Amino acid sequence: MSMDRRSTLSVPALLGLALFAIPMVTACGGDSDGDGLSNKEEKELGLDPDEADSDGDGLSDGDEIEFGSDPLNPDADGDFLNDADELAAGSDPNNPDTDDDSYLDGDEFAEGTDPADSASRIYKGYWPYNRLKDDLGDGNWSVTFVAGDQFPRHKGKDQFGDTLDLYDYGGDDQDHSYIIIDASATWCGPCQATSEWLAGGVDYYDLEPAYGAVREGIDDGTLVWVTVMTDNASVQEVKAWDEDYPNENIPVMVDKDGRVQDAVNTAGGYVSWPRGVILKSSSMKVKEANGIVPTLLEDALNYL
Repeated sequence: MSMDRRSTLSVPALLGLALFAIPMVTACGGDSDGDGLSNKEEKELGLDPDEADSDGDGLSDGDEIEFGSDPLNPDADGDFLNDADELAAGSDPNNPDTDDDSYLDGDEFAEGTDPADSASRIYKGYWPYNRLKDDLGDGNWSVTFVAGDQFPRHKGKDQFGDTLDLYDYGGDDQDHSYIIIDASATWCGPCQATSEWLAGGVDYYDLEPAYGAVREGIDDGTLVWVTVMTDNASVQEVKAWDEDYPNENIPVMVDKDGRVQDAVNTAGGYVSWPRGVILKSSSMKVKEANGIVPTLLEDALNYL
C-alpha cells in the first residue's frame, strides 16, 4: 500500500512553515517603519520603507500624505518653515502664507508673530520684509553721504509703533529698485506741502505737472518713499504726521539720535529741510546724495 505524500509532514513541520510565511507577508505588504504607509505604498511613492520620516522634517510619511504635503520635501510650501513646525505653529504646511497677511509663515515664525493670525504680523503697515538683510552689512554713520556710500542700517519706530528696519526694503527680491529717504521736520512748510501732495491732497507747489510720475510710482509700489522725521520728532509726532498726510505706501519713522539729520540734511555746513537721498535697493548704496526738494523729485524721475 502506498502512503499519501501529503501526510509525510508532521504538525510541527507545518507550524514551522506557517511561522516562516508570516515575515514574508509583512515584508511584502506590511509597514516596516510604522509610519502608517505600507511598504508597497512607500515604494510606489519613492519613499524609504525603512524610514518613517523620509525627508526628516519631523512628520511621518503617513502623516504627510494625510495632510497632503510632500513626504520628500521638508518644506512643502516653500515658506522657510518645515512642515512639523508649521503644524506646531497652527499654520498650513501647504500654504506659504496661512493668514494671508503678505508675510511668509517662516518669516513670521522667525520674527515671533503668529503665522495663523493676520492681526499678528511683522509690520502693521505691511512694509516688506527681507530675511537676508543681515547680508547687506551695516553702513557707516560717520559720513555725509555721496554717491556710492552705503546708507546705514537705520531702525526707528514708525507711525504704527513698530520698529521698522530700513534694510527690510533692501535686497534683490523686491518689487522696487530704488528708495527715496526724505528727511523732514514737523514744522517745515515745504515738508508739509510735499507730504500733502504725496497723500493726494492739495498741491500747493504745483508739483504734479512735473513730478506726477514720482507720486504714481510711490502709489503703485515701483518706487519707495520713506519719510524720516528729524529734528527730535517723537513717536507721537510721527503718528500725527501720518494722520495729517496719510499714504498707505509711505512709512514715517523717527530719527533716533539725529543720525539721519546729520548725515542727510547737512550740506555746505548748514541744515535745511526737506532734503534726502536716493538709494539702490539691492545694495542700499546711495545713487543721488543730499538733494533738496524739488531736486530730489527731479532725480527720482530717472529711476522710475
